Amino acid sequence: MEKAANNAGTSAQIDVAKAELAAAIKTADKTLQLNKDKANATTVPTNMTDNDVVNEALTALKKVATDPNATQSALDKAQEAYTNALTDEQAKLQTAKDTAKGVKAPDNMGGNPIVAGKLADLKTVADNPDATATELANAQQAYDDAVKAEQGKLQDAKNAAADVTVPKNVSDNPTVADLLTALHNTAADKNATASALTAAQKAYDTAVSEAQSALATKKSTADKTTIDTNISDDKATQECPR
Repeated sequence: MEKAANNAGTSAQIDVAKAELAAAIKTADKTLQLNKDKANATTVPTNMTDNDVVNEALTALKKVATDPNATQSALDKAQEAYTNALTDEQAKLQTAKDTAKGVKAPDNMGGNPIVAGKLADLKTVADNPDATATELANAQQAYDDAVKAEQGKLQDAKNAAADVTVPKNVSDNPTVADLLTALHNTAADKNATASALTAAQKAYDTAVSEAQSALATKKSTADKTTIDTNISDDKATQECPR
């Protein structure tokens, strides 16, 4: 009887163990499926939508999540790979954004509204946490293109200013000479802005205009004096007794 009882007890324990095992398997399967469903529902952050590394890692994660034979360890490995890729790529993007935030226009582009506008656009993208690397790159390229184009225009204007020569009729005017030198110096200054060049050109042009006007007035006065003298001489000759 005791042996029979022991056998019965052993059989009952086995049944309990089997039941516990079945319950544990069921719970594990349920938990695994919940984890798979959660992984399969994962979407990349807005700022990573154009990132190939992150998207490839997510594709691999979803492949495991939809595989009925995939284990929890396989899912954990795929999840870790995706998380690491996301962390690394977002760090790279943030570094690029921080760099863009620190961009300053070249000295010779100070006051240029086109460059200023593109720089403001770049910083707006850099300050946007949802902006992608593609959007940042596009804004950076637009800014770089604007700087290149505007600097090209400025250099053309500087080259033209460097070729300016003083008109011969006021070549001895010291004010004109000084302002031409100032214009040439501004044209040769790589950091000089368009407004500085314009101001130097205007000052020179004004000096030339005023000098030529003064010269014309002197010539007109001299001509009038000569005419008056000639008339006086003629009158004196006519009144002289013969």
